[in-house]
Amino acid sequence: MLAALGLDLTGPDRSTTPGRMVRALQEMTTPTSFTATDFEVTAKPGQLVPPPVA
Repeated sequence: MLAALGLDLTGPDRSTTPGRMVRALQEMTTPTSFTATDFEVTAKPGQLVPPPVA
């Protein structure tokens, strides 16, 4: 992908760039664990209650 973008990967400062790119893409596309929660409804049904503004 980096070569297709025209980047020169032969220099010493770019020798590990492909690995860093792969790890960054992996981090951005791997979903994190998520546990859904629910809360007791304290407002009237159909009423939207915005959070307080800090």
